[in-house]
Amino acid sequence: EPLTINGGTADITVSGNDKVRVFQVVEGAKLTLNTLTVSDGLANDSSPFNNRGGGVENSGGKLTINNSTFSGNSSVGAIVGTGLGGAVATQSISDRGGTVIVKNSTFSGNSADGSGGGIYILVATATVSNSTFSGNSAPAGGGMFNSNFSTLTVTNSTFSGNSASNNGGGISHGGSQLTVDSSTFAANSAFFGNSIFNRSAANSATLRNTIVASAGANCAVPPGEPIADGGYNIDTGTSCGFSASTSKSNTDPLLGPLQANGGRTDTHALSTGSPAIDQGNSFGTNRDQRGESRPHDIAAIGNATGGDGSDIGAFEVQP
Repeated sequence: EPLTINGGTADITVSGNDKVRVFQVVEGAKLTLNTLTVSDGLANDSSPFNNRGGGVENSGGKLTINNSTFSGNSSVGAIVGTGLGGAVATQSISDRGGTVIVKNSTFSGNSADGSGGGIYILVATATVSNSTFSGNSAPAGGGMFNSNFSTLTVTNSTFSGNSASNNGGGISHGGSQLTVDSSTFAANSAFFGNSIFNRSAANSATLRNTIVASAGANCAVPPGEPIADGGYNIDTGTSCGFSASTSKSNTDPLLGPLQANGGRTDTHALSTGSPAIDQGNSFGTNRDQRGESRPHDIAAIGNATGGDGSDIGAFEVQP
């Protein structure tokens, strides 16, 4: 039977006390977490196949996370470097596929000694919306790691201050498809691809209406595996290879610090005069990460060609 755990207004925390994994979802099962904090879970089973998901291991089931926080969870491999998904690991153990849905949630300070400091995805489908990933770390995919035969869709979300000693400070993508809409990447770091690393097929990763503003090379793509520019993007450098006429390279989006700007999750506000203001296209998304209306079209600022007056990134400036 499906299981739903509601934290309500009691600010309930479920902790692994840095000793055990907090939740496990078996194949075909369904778990929904609402308004809950999952902290200090640890996956470090002696088997190299069980070092996954310190907060939740989802083995082919359906995991839904709403209005929740995952912090301080970790996955440590019995063989160094095999820990997967510090907070959450979602993978299929057959061909049925696993599913994870994340809404209005925060992943902070989680780590893995292998891949996916925040979330690891393998042979699965994942959607993330209105959420923030900050201060997570792993050798690959500090914030998220999207692996073989997996589809990841990210909308109205913020990746800030995540780190990877190898690739993909924000997201490392090697799955079937990665789509990022109206999101903000800032202050992430990695040896390859501070914000996004694409190691999958050419154009299997698509960015639209998104800011990538980490210092140095925001994107890293092996030869012949470029990121598709869906338009209305901003890169502080040139590494993402944006080519659409509505996208901007070598452009400072003038982001404020990561902080509470309204809504449940922290965001980077756009400062006055930001080149992201009114230069985007919401592609049908009528709210920003905080739940504020989008677009708010400022009459004094001309819109980008074909745009709808939305701001680029996860934050929409309000009156």
